[in-house]
Amino acid sequence: MPETAHNDILSYLKVDTTTSTLQVSTTGQINNGGAADVTIKLSGVDLSTYGSTSTEIVNKLVAGSDPVVKTEHH
Repeated sequence: MPETAHNDILSYLKVDTTTSTLQVSTTGQINNGGAADVTIKLSGVDLSTYGSTSTEIVNKLVAGSDPVVKTEHH
């Protein structure tokens, strides 16, 4: 993701709790009808424990409050 992505990470990431998938857009258009370039299926993970919306889930994952999830901030 571009260096400016940290300002609007939700344009690049979308979570689907129904299918336990994380969708990634390299163009930053995921919430504007853009297609995901990569879809990551997470097995054995209940993403709804992080929140009820894609925004809540992404923010909690990025915040680093879960010791199982590692994120790097540059």
